[in-house]
Amino acid sequence: MQVDRYSGTLDGMTAELDWLPALQLPARIYKAQDGKGYRLELEDCRPAGQFSVKPGSALTDFRHLEYTDLGDMESDPDVERLHERMDGHHPAY
Repeated sequence: MQVDRYSGTLDGMTAELDWLPALQLPARIYKAQDGKGYRLELEDCRPAGQFSVKPGSALTDFRHLEYTDLGDMESDPDVERLHERMDGHHPAY
């Protein structure tokens, strides 16, 4: 399968991308800045219906929040943890 490779540096961040044009998906994304590197890799890709986790099963346990919900849920434990991860930067409500 054809893989297009892109790389570059912007504002001190190095980025690399391996792109699968036939699938319109990234095979690998890597970025590094300030001595820390992060990598995301596509491990498996199958036609719909061939996955061990079916939509509507284990995935339904995940909670869906939209950014606009955050202002209405300031006391929610999940939203509080999100604010902590954002280093105390709260969006303007």
